[in-house]
Amino acid sequence: MVNEEILYAKLNGEDIISYGKAGDVEIPIGINIKNLTNKAELEKAVSILNIKKKYQKIIDDIKSKYSPYELESFVDQRNEWRIYKQDPTSITPFVDAIAKARGITREILFEKIEKKVLSIATLQGLQKLEEQKL
Repeated sequence: MVNEEILYAKLNGEDIISYGKAGDVEIPIGINIKNLTNKAELEKAVSILNIKKKYQKIIDDIKSKYSPYELESFVDQRNEWRIYKQDPTSITPFVDAIAKARGITREILFEKIEKKVLSIATLQGLQKLEEQKL
């Protein structure tokens, strides 16, 4: 445990920093100090949290371009896209209905869904790579 005076709160049974300072390291909300034993570990935890926040902001910016219904239906769209990728003749009632309502082919809609899926997956991969470099 970091020996400096740290203010924290209990959240779901774990010690979570709510505010405070450990030496010269600012500790943001969301850092679990339970298993930290030195300043280097604390700095790494803070760095990882900052990376997560950076990528979450990018994802939030992407999501802001879609309606709430579109966001709620994204899991269904992604699931049917996966089925379609395995077999383009598969029945995909949800995506077919959206395509019909928009007056486009399901192939065009699946291309759009694929771009969304791959952009999110790419961001998640970049985030993981950045975290692993620490």
